[in-house]
Amino acid sequence: DALPALAGTTRRAFVPIGNGHAGWEMALANTCSRGDLVLVLDCGRFAAIWGEMAQFNGLRVEQITAEFGRAIDPAAVEERLRADPRHRIKAVLTVHVDTASSVRNDIPAIRAAIDAAGHPALLMVDCIASMGCERFEMDEWGVDLTIAASQKGLMTPPGLAIVWAGPRALEAHRTADLCTRYWDWAYRTEEGPYYLRFCGTPPVSHLFGLREALRMIDEETLPARWERHR
Repeated sequence: DALPALAGTTRRAFVPIGNGHAGWEMALANTCSRGDLVLVLDCGRFAAIWGEMAQFNGLRVEQITAEFGRAIDPAAVEERLRADPRHRIKAVLTVHVDTASSVRNDIPAIRAAIDAAGHPALLMVDCIASMGCERFEMDEWGVDLTIAASQKGLMTPPGLAIVWAGPRALEAHRTADLCTRYWDWAYRTEEGPYYLRFCGTPPVSHLFGLREALRMIDEETLPARWERHR
């Protein structure tokens, strides 16, 4: 229950063994098909690397790049999506806070831009540098898929990625052909054997560490952490 609350969602979290890049790949594999076009919004470095991964895995990638030190302009996002009347863009990929530049994107404004364009693209947000440190409200802000990792604000050694999938991301999984056996959400459900949630042996020591970190966050409370980091 602590992981959904951490991201401001009622949706369950998938926890693959790996770093944040593993979360990126799980997100793409479960929602996209070869040849899909994704729009990457880069305000530093890490959204662009995510885009490189998407291209390597068979997706087409287009990028909007902000001036270094500045956030993505939501108006530019709306303009590009309005220029896609056939809705070829499958997803919008961006970071909440970029590790390289420390720039924070206005995720609610980006969501509003997508809605203003009347575009069905999924909004996927990398919160690896910000989860537990900056306010993030997945459901309230209309984010379809959120990615974090155990290091940084979650205070656990690198080795776990966390992917929260909203209803539209789960629906996209039904037709995604990038999916492989290891990344497939279908085998990682809470209804199945615990062993399969991790597609093999669970990372026991990391899970104990993450559980303790979540207890520490709960004791301090998220609003207090957000204010301290601000």
